[in-house]
Amino acid sequence: MSLNMDMSNAGKSLLDYKGAGRRFQVKGYYGKTLVIDDYAHHPTEISATIQAVREKYGIEKKILCVFQPHQFSRTRFFP
Repeated sequence: MSLNMDMSNAGKSLLDYKGAGRRFQVKGYYGKTLVIDDYAHHPTEISATIQAVREKYGIEKKILCVFQPHQFSRTRFFP
């Protein structure tokens, strides 16, 4: 399937892509605590984010996860 795109422009666009907003954004430090913002809103996504933190920063680091539900419907059926 052809989209009639200039492939060099498509390649440049991919190189310039910064990622989706609010996905594993390192905000900085609060004292000695590294603050990371992520939009995970489902238990599977939260688990994946925690796993990514462990892989990047080490399994011995303490992790505090703050979950802010925005809609009751997103949490109603969670196990």
